[in-house]
Amino acid sequence: MEGKCCKCEEYNWPDPQEVVWEDPVDGKGYCVFHAQKAETKLASADSAKPLTSQAFNKLVLDRMNNAVLSNEITCLKGVVFPWKFEIIGKNTNKRIVRADFSCALFCSSVRFYGVKFSDSEFKNAIFKDATFDYSEFESGCPKSESNGEFLFHGSKFVIGVFYNCIFQKVNFCEINVEERIHFKECSFNAEALFHGCSGKDKSILFSRVGAPTVPGHGSRNGGGNEVFMKNVIFRSHDVHWMSFSVFTWPMRLGYETYASTVQGDTVSPEEQVRKNKIHMKECEELYRAMKQRALELHDQPQASRWHFREKLMQLKLQLLPAKSNALVDAFEDESLCVKNRMSALWELFRALPWRMRRSLLFLYWISSGFGERSGRAAISLLALIVLSLLTLVVLKLFETGLSLRFDALKVGEVLYEWVRCMPLVKIDATINTSAPIVSGIRTIFSGLAQVATALQATLFALAVRNRFRR
Repeated sequence: MEGKCCKCEEYNWPDPQEVVWEDPVDGKGYCVFHAQKAETKLASADSAKPLTSQAFNKLVLDRMNNAVLSNEITCLKGVVFPWKFEIIGKNTNKRIVRADFSCALFCSSVRFYGVKFSDSEFKNAIFKDATFDYSEFESGCPKSESNGEFLFHGSKFVIGVFYNCIFQKVNFCEINVEERIHFKECSFNAEALFHGCSGKDKSILFSRVGAPTVPGHGSRNGGGNEVFMKNVIFRSHDVHWMSFSVFTWPMRLGYETYASTVQGDTVSPEEQVRKNKIHMKECEELYRAMKQRALELHDQPQASRWHFREKLMQLKLQLLPAKSNALVDAFEDESLCVKNRMSALWELFRALPWRMRRSLLFLYWISSGFGERSGRAAISLLALIVLSLLTLVVLKLFETGLSLRFDALKVGEVLYEWVRCMPLVKIDATINTSAPIVSGIRTIFSGLAQVATALQATLFALAVRNRFRR
């Protein structure tokens, strides 16, 4: 057997290996790294005895060590690992690995402990039983089209466990999970993309994301686990494969923030608006899917959270192309002081055209937070009651004229008319002949005030119910 390995040529190895085994079916030659079965991994073309697992693993590790000495990235594309393989570093002093495992096939268990992956990737790799614990994923291969992302793109996992790992920018898009993959106590310090995943229902599990390595010492990087979950980016059709437990959700999911940062700089304003609409619609569908998942689990607090975000995305979509979404976010930001939030609301009213301000969805949001903000609903109800009183005072002044003398009888009449603005109180339709126009206006206003107060009281009751249900 002569020549170079066909897989080395296919994967563009910088140093194609000698053929040690030929496939009798198609006659293609394979090197010791790409031979497909354990019995075909021969030491040389003249050897009839296959390598042991220890000897093969030593070949791989020697290749990695030689690449480190020459300051190069180890090319391990398409390597077939028929036996158990592991790289063991230390938790405090991690072993640095710079290797390209793209399209590698791990037929048995593989473990990376205390490893820091730099300029590496596992794109389109296949794992039967993979464990990554106390490892860091820093950056992808500079020669690939990863834009600095660490790539697991297109990989297939039968079983995978990532325990106490730290991720920078990482890409898990289009992975396939046959049994399960578990991210436990992991920290996502930058974007972690999970688009287009597939597998069994709830086969991708996130638990205790961002939890501390040592209990009681606080979260890593000084942030809560909601900080790390905000970097986990997935879409509505990916929710089916995912399960989440034991952590705090951020106020906004990562895809909402991610969608607002991927806009092009050279597109026309019309194209920008079109892209914004698409992203808002995708965010709305994502929150709707999360709400549905929460309802299936009878998790009412999360159902309320995702319902609010779903409706807020509908509102933002309605407000486009007006530049008001930032003002909506500012008003909803509870970390801001009341003055700044009210200022944002005032600027929003000024920026919006009249037709948007009187839309039902906008009124539903401003009056009760889509039935999820009981405090806002109570303030709106109180404001409506006070506005009714002020309106009746003005009408009474038009009817009787302005006088600086206190008239208890007139004050009593105003209070009586104010009570008639409350729901379920009978309205007296008698017209005052001395001021028929003002009297008619007051009667119509009382009827409208009754309806408006009843609706707002209903929204307040709904918001209170939702709050106590949580």
